[in-house]
Amino acid sequence: MVRENSWVVRSAKTPELLSHEQGHYDIQGLMGRDMGNEILAARAPSADALQQVVTDIIQRYRQRGIDLSAQYDTDTNHGRNREAQARWDQALQTAITGGARFSAP
Repeated sequence: MVRENSWVVRSAKTPELLSHEQGHYDIQGLMGRDMGNEILAARAPSADALQQVVTDIIQRYRQRGIDLSAQYDTDTNHGRNREAQARWDQALQTAITGGARFSAP
């Protein structure tokens, strides 16, 4: 972690905020898990072709993580919309415990 890129307003550090931030962490963790599963299933006729397939998968999941994190913040209003936050929390927990590929609620 780069300390200069991370900050906290101590007065704003609430259980709800920490829970919301956990959601960002979970999204990225699920992207890593889903990406790894897709890489394990990848097939290609040559090593060079397989390398390109893997590179494409990595890039797709990197962008998907960015997009989902932005959608999460928008949908939940950065954790302020409790109903939307609950929907996302449930979708994340279901994906974590069930092993299914994650999709936004």
